[in-house]
Amino acid sequence: MADTGENKQNSFADTGLAWWRDIRLALKALTILPNPGLGEHGPEADASAQRAFPIAGLVIGVIVAAVFAVAMDLKLWKLASSILAIGALVVLTGTRTEMGVAAFSDALYRKAQNKDRIADMAHPHLGVHGLLALLFQVSLKVALIMAAASTKEAAAALIAASAAARTVLPLVTYNLPAVVGLAETPTTVKPTRDAVWTAGALGVAFVLLFLGPLAGFAALLFGGVVGAAAAWRIKHELGGYTQESLAVVLSATEIAVLIAAIVIA
Repeated sequence: MADTGENKQNSFADTGLAWWRDIRLALKALTILPNPGLGEHGPEADASAQRAFPIAGLVIGVIVAAVFAVAMDLKLWKLASSILAIGALVVLTGTRTEMGVAAFSDALYRKAQNKDRIADMAHPHLGVHGLLALLFQVSLKVALIMAAASTKEAAAALIAASAAARTVLPLVTYNLPAVVGLAETPTTVKPTRDAVWTAGALGVAFVLLFLGPLAGFAALLFGGVVGAAAAWRIKHELGGYTQESLAVVLSATEIAVLIAAIVIA
């Protein structure tokens, strides 16, 4: 009996350590937060770590919501507080989403074959279309936060949208092919099936927890439809996903969840 109990304790400890590693890997992949002592890891670890992407999204959302709440508590104008919140989001994620959206938008409107568009995204030069897409997504997020009826409502929407958007990434990389020659990174490596199911369950739970059943289900439905539409467009234009096109899916889902959360709340 003692051996059985000890084996269970060891199993729980191993599971806890595995989750802690995956959370740290997810934070490293999606943020610029310091992560000392993580050690070496390979594609297999990255594929498993995608189950923790919703948790990384939760951490991002909590930090951004806290910036907004503190700014509002300091009696800053709501517009200023909203800009500070989105600024914190941009800085925290290392501008990966914004630059990916800009690069994809520029490449999308080039009169070139798919392979040339992919090369353009790999070596982006910010053009008019990319700049407009960048301004549109940032200003829309600011406007949506401003539309929230209260600080609490805005904070909940930010957290739910951040978690949901990061949940979509492993769903896309699992179901769509990568473009030929795409280098494997922590966000582009194909996740394991268990990681996809776990990430999906966590994402749904976080959205319902912070938005409640009515707004939560609306956000999941609208976010899912918009995210799927963005993924379909990527597949249609490129034949598969790239690092930059994943940013488009993330941003589109984030905006969709924000809209549903603000409208239904």
